[in-house]
Amino acid sequence: MAIANGRFFNDTEDLDGRQVVVLGPDVADRLFPASTRWARRCAWGRPYTVVGVLERRGKLPGLFNLDNVVVLPMNTFLNAFGKKRSVSLNIQAKSAEVADRAQEEVERVLRQRRQVDPSAENDFEIATNESMAKTLNDLSKVITAATFGVCLLSLLVGGIGILNIMLVSVSERTREIGVRKALGATRRRILMQFATEAVALSLAGGVIGIGVGFGLAFLGRWTLGLYTAVPIWAVALSLAMSSGVGLVFGIYPAARASRLDPVEAMRSE
Repeated sequence: MAIANGRFFNDTEDLDGRQVVVLGPDVADRLFPASTRWARRCAWGRPYTVVGVLERRGKLPGLFNLDNVVVLPMNTFLNAFGKKRSVSLNIQAKSAEVADRAQEEVERVLRQRRQVDPSAENDFEIATNESMAKTLNDLSKVITAATFGVCLLSLLVGGIGILNIMLVSVSERTREIGVRKALGATRRRILMQFATEAVALSLAGGVIGIGVGFGLAFLGRWTLGLYTAVPIWAVALSLAMSSGVGLVFGIYPAARASRLDPVEAMRSE
């Protein structure tokens, strides 16, 4: 935790359980909106001296606000709120090479402090960067699978829309198709014309969707401070999928147009 103003509480204040706290910037703004000075006092049933304000870190989407925190010494917390509470300890190893050894030492100390029987399982939980990363990866896989299903449904709905539009287009242009076939247009040329129109229609929708994606990525980066980017392969895949949907759902209307009898088509109103 980096300090923006003031200082962090020291070991003596921690051991003595002194009434000192370090505030997150959102809490400091809420308690002291007219001043950024930290040498103030706040109270949660008893007075506390604010000795520092943390640097702003932002929000984790869907989780919590890193700036909406109050940090106080452990002994101060235990004296104020009691020991029979759920407590989370953040521990940092000196280096990555000794992280496993540090975790073993933490586990041993906690078992001793909590008087856990040697044959019993831990009555506490240790979460490391690796375990949290695994949890996030598992969550990401679930979100990816759900997103894939939503994308397939969206493609299906979009394809049905293109199918309906092209069928209406063929019905409205029956006379035009008859004239073209009477002038020598082949079935293949008519088929290619309407298939190309369907692909162009779906590509236009794909381009609009890519523009919306870039806009959302920019908003996420600008408003939430997240690292958001749209990779080139995603753009290429989106355009390819759009073209594929237009081609698949546009084939039937195009084939129907190409099979029209020129004489009957020219008679239609």
